[in-house]
Amino acid sequence: LSGFVWPDNTQRHYAGRPYATVDGVGQGRLILLAEDPLFRGVFDAPAGLLMNAILLGAAGR
Repeated sequence: LSGFVWPDNTQRHYAGRPYATVDGVGQGRLILLAEDPLFRGVFDAPAGLLMNAILLGAAGR
């Protein structure tokens, strides 16, 4: 997909690792994503994760 996926790339980089994590910073939170969720606008699902992080991240869950 547009130079993003090639043999063994996904397993080598992402196997057993989280795609997103939430870390506490001071009194707030930092939402970390493993990659650019808007990479070339190819994938819809990661863009949805970004929107959820922006819109729901402040909800404190």
